[in-house]
Amino acid sequence: MVKYNCQRKPGIRELKAPATIVFVDGTEEEDIDEIVCCTGFANQFSFLETSDNDNDEIIKQVAKDARIPHDLYKHCVHVLTGDQLFFIGFVRPCFGAIPPLAEMQARWFAQLCSGNVKLPSREIMIEHSKIYVQYIENQLTPYRTNRIVSLTDHLVYSDDIARLISCRPNFVKMFFREPKLWIKCQMGPIMMSHFRLCGPGAKPVEARRIIHRIKWIHELADILQFIMIFIHFLFYFFGGIKRCKPNSWYPLTEWLS
Repeated sequence: MVKYNCQRKPGIRELKAPATIVFVDGTEEEDIDEIVCCTGFANQFSFLETSDNDNDEIIKQVAKDARIPHDLYKHCVHVLTGDQLFFIGFVRPCFGAIPPLAEMQARWFAQLCSGNVKLPSREIMIEHSKIYVQYIENQLTPYRTNRIVSLTDHLVYSDDIARLISCRPNFVKMFFREPKLWIKCQMGPIMMSHFRLCGPGAKPVEARRIIHRIKWIHELADILQFIMIFIHFLFYFFGGIKRCKPNSWYPLTEWLS
């Protein structure tokens, strides 16, 4: 949305003296006062790159590779260090917020520290990371994922981590046992309360109370979305058409199968 007499313009092709901008579509703007370059920032881990650890070269390699978070296993783990070094917070959803995803990462790390879950082998982590990168490039385009290297899909990523720590609800059982709760989880806003219904750190009473307070239908679009989910389910369940199955319904590693 553009307000206050602002205009949306494409990329800059060149600058002309004394104060003219030429855009890629050939249009020009004169008497420009300021150009603000929103270039973002680059990840750097100088405290690791200057490490005097016995495994100095390994640590430096990890620090270099970790600059691109989506190349790590689940944005968190480098195969050379495993659970001995864990990156939390380097995950940016295309919509939503970083803290909820960072919380899921922290819960996963806590389970690794306690020994309740373990990392897969290096080979499996590398394979799964490649599938994940292919997935986000397919969903969000390589242009976006290469420019914002921590970018991810909020729902699919949080579901992926939830499966690792067994805190993802069984939505099939929920559909039959608690249909109202199922509707709230499926049609309400994306939030993390349903990951507190079961698994380690579960608070089912508080989670249900929060979820049931959500108003899930506000407009016609929400009703149409519900109908589309139902139709997709019919095509998937009875027709065997896997592409009609929403991505969050199955593990991300099965995306290419």
